[in-house]
This record gives sequence, structure tokens and C-alpha cells, in this order.
Amino acid sequence: MRVPVVVAAAVVVAAALVPVRAAAAEGPPFVRDLAVSVQAPEPSAPGEVAPFTVVVCNQGSEAPQEDAVLVVNGPPGEGMELTSESFGVVDGGWNWIKFELGKGLYPHDCAHVKLRARTLAGMDGSRTFDGGTAEVGWAADQDQADNLATWSSVITAPVTGAFLALSKQPLPTVPGGTAEFQVEESNLGPSVDYPWRGRVVAQLPPGSAFVSTGDGSQCGISVDGTTAVCPNDVVGNTWRSAKRDFTVKVGEGCEPGSTVRAVVTYEAPANPPPHRFVLNVDIPVK
Repeated sequence: MRVPVVVAAAVVVAAALVPVRAAAAEGPPFVRDLAVSVQAPEPSAPGEVAPFTVVVCNQGSEAPQEDAVLVVNGPPGEGMELTSESFGVVDGGWNWIKFELGKGLYPHDCAHVKLRARTLAGMDGSRTFDGGTAEVGWAADQDQADNLATWSSVITAPVTGAFLALSKQPLPTVPGGTAEFQVEESNLGPSVDYPWRGRVVAQLPPGSAFVSTGDGSQCGISVDGTTAVCPNDVVGNTWRSAKRDFTVKVGEGCEPGSTVRAVVTYEAPANPPPHRFVLNVDIPVK
């Protein structure tokens, strides 16, 4: 049994055993053989819930007369908390859970354990957490080659809407004209002092330039106007948000019908590092 140490992510789990008839297949010459596989969670953003399934199949020729033991672990180091309100769960820790299942499971039948994985809001991405396992134990003489499966969990960072959102869309402007847009920075948790001492960096292509960034007291504009840096972000406490205005003069050489893209990056390195979210703002040129 592998019981990894737990750390950061949180997972809510609901388990159910659903016997289904599997297609007959040529198996190894083992009388007793429970095999396990994991349908890993789909990639999910911080705070989202993604279901996944552990499958135990009887690949032998004998049906268990007693339940076997299935242990499912979250990835170590960046582990998952596994809990369940369902029957069949007999034990567990911070990021592992144990089931008894398989009694009377006929050859070529399978049992499905359905789990739900929810990542911790505020976790940075994209990241792949390797090392999760599912292991089924029945008899010493069963095939040991297929009783352990590994799985991974992919966390994707929110790109728009979660921590950095466009709160005022820029209106179309002519070549050499100005346009305004507004972004909203939010601290969705999990802690106070996040993202204190963070900053916003906005970048334009050469030829276009930032004219102003709100009242001008927090952002510095580069000499060529293509970069605005706003240090010492004021969104400190959890659930707080702040809006920031940008005025842009698009290049006189821009073609009508094209767009000028401002890339706004919200960097919040305070707790936990690093957090970096990117918002693309397209300014139409008419």
C-alpha cells in the first residue's frame, strides 16, 4: 500500500461501484487476477471539479469469494485530499483512500470507482502532477504485473476571467487614434497578502503607445510607449478587486480592419509563488 504525503491540492470524491460486463478477452494464465487501470482526470483550472474513474477488472478465471482491497493515492508532493460519502470506503488519509470491492466479480467483469477531483483555487498552472497510484490486492498468487496503475493530474492556469478580466472593451479607432480599455485585477484567494507586491505589465507592439494608465501614479510608461509597468499592486486581501484604465494611441501605420493587441500580464509573486495570468486585449482599427 502506498500512502503518500499530502500537500496542496484539495479533492472532493464520491465513489460508486458499478459492475459492468466487459468484452471477453484472452488473459494471462492466472486463476486469480484483478487488474486495475485509471481514467485520469481531464485538465482543469484551479477551483474546477474534474471527474475520473478507477477500473478494476477480473482478468483471471476465478471470482473472488471475499472483497479485495483497492488503495487510490493522490500524487505525492503535490497531492490530493481524497474523501467519500459513498459505501465501500473503509479507510483513508489526507490524500489516499481505501475501498473493499470485488467479491463475486466474475471473470471479464469490471467494477468502476468514480471519483471527483477539485483543485485548490489560487493554484498556479499549467502543471502536471505525476505519481498518483491505484493498487488492488487480492491474493499472493495473482498476476502482480497489472495490479498497480499510475495516473497524473493536469492543472491549467486561468487565462481570462479568473484573476485578470477585461471590464471595459476598447472601441474601434482610426490609425493614429486613441482607444481606452479597463482591466479588473482580483484576489480570489486562498490567502490574505496575495498578491501583495505583485504588479501589472502591459505590452504593445512597436508603433503603438500607451498614453496614460489611470491617474498615472502607479504605472510607469517606457520611453517608446510600448510598455507600462504598474508595481506594488493594491489588491491585497482575499476577494478584493481593483480596476485599472489604459489609454492607447494606435500606430498611424496600422491597416484599417486590423487589430492592435495589448498583452496585459498580472504577476503576483507573494503567496504562493509564482502566479502569472495573461489577458490579451485586441483594439480594432477601422
